Amino acid sequence: MSPHSSEWTDQRLLQLMHLKDVEGLTFAQIAVRFSVSRSSVIGAYHRIDKAIRDEPLDRHDGSMSVRWWAERKGGQHA
Repeated sequence: MSPHSSEWTDQRLLQLMHLKDVEGLTFAQIAVRFSVSRSSVIGAYHRIDKAIRDEPLDRHDGSMSVRWWAERKGGQHA
């Protein structure tokens, strides 16, 4: 995939959530980094955020916790 592609892959969505939630970048800064519009970043972020909020919080199936990417910062547990 080209670095300037506007396709939102799983990897790019994870990067988006990490950059926003862990590194604290603004939507505009993320848009520049991904070479997409700020509106595209906002839309992707809110679609993912809504999907996460709609998931049950009690995970007894061994799957990852909600917002697991925000639990790690700099390779260390927060």
